[in-house]
Amino acid sequence: MFKLFEHIVYSIIACVMFAACADRAEMTENTGHLPAGSLINLSFAVVVPDAVDGERSRAVVTIPDDNNYFEREANKYEKLHTLRVIILRPSANGTKVVEHNRLVTFSDDGAILSDVLDFPVRGGETKTVYLIANEAAVDYDFSGISKGSVYSSGTFENLTVSPKGDNGVLLYNNSENIAGKTYIPMGEVYDFYVPNPKEDNDKFSAGTLFVTRAAVKFSFSITARDGEDLCLKSILFNGLADREYFLPHNTVYNPAKGNPGTQKPGTETTGRFITSYSIPSDVNHHPFTFSFDKPIPLSAEPKELLPVFYFCESKLHAAPSSDGSSAKSPYSIGITLTEADGKNELLLESVPLPNLPILPRNTHVKVNISLTKANANCVVDIRPYSEVILEPDFGL
Repeated sequence: MFKLFEHIVYSIIACVMFAACADRAEMTENTGHLPAGSLINLSFAVVVPDAVDGERSRAVVTIPDDNNYFEREANKYEKLHTLRVIILRPSANGTKVVEHNRLVTFSDDGAILSDVLDFPVRGGETKTVYLIANEAAVDYDFSGISKGSVYSSGTFENLTVSPKGDNGVLLYNNSENIAGKTYIPMGEVYDFYVPNPKEDNDKFSAGTLFVTRAAVKFSFSITARDGEDLCLKSILFNGLADREYFLPHNTVYNPAKGNPGTQKPGTETTGRFITSYSIPSDVNHHPFTFSFDKPIPLSAEPKELLPVFYFCESKLHAAPSSDGSSAKSPYSIGITLTEADGKNELLLESVPLPNLPILPRNTHVKVNISLTKANANCVVDIRPYSEVILEPDFGL
């Protein structure tokens, strides 16, 4: 029997703190208040996932509850390597112009290698802030956007990423024997009002902002409970998309993103679930086969398989059941087995995943398989992530 599936939603967080900057040359003479449009400084602290002990499981993948435990990133390629901050401000003719475009780089352990996260911005207006992490994985020249230039509405929102090879759906391969591994891209966009400072050294905090990894990954744990002569040849997953938006698109989180400025830095939630999202309308969904160099002998001891493959988020619509009472699962797996002597190949195909209704970005699907020669059943569990705040001069 198959016992299955861990669905992990995790995120990296950027926490933004505003402190009023003194602009003494523009101080009014008697009031002591700064005039409208005076500068305040925008600075960042960075938050990363932290592991929490204990295992709990649940069947529903879209609504968070107390039965969760938290994990951290699996490797350095799931961390921040670069972070570009692009800030837009409104212009007199109703367009938005670039107020800042700055790239900050990090070491493998998360320490900031270049620049400081400090941005003087005009107060008294609504800002649009794009946080773009690990941009080298995105086919777009963000560095070519100059300060003061007019931003064309929807430019970043409509950027897409897609597999570059001939495999159809494999977005990034970070396997051990692969040269030139890819840092997983991530990003978010925020709109919020920055008030005018009332006096010198006035402060405004925008609270917690986060960025979301634009990838899905899988791992497997397989046990043969009554067929120790079985070997695993391949695993097929049905329903992976061949393209996705770079930035989260019409994405709804639980807990919600919230209104910047309503939380103090350091009061982050312990994880966010993606409950709704959009993908490009012309996306196609395909199967992907996890194949192995040679058949893997199976036994009552779990066999752990950790392919470092990343895919686009997908959004299949479930087909109605034959009696019309409920929808069938949109996702399924197939498993190819052989006996120890390589003979009598056995295919378990189209095994549904009834409680994996969506497959959003920032998700790790851990497949726990308990099998026999006769049948397979699957269940989905969840492991979201908690966060730890680190000040800018500490690194990650």
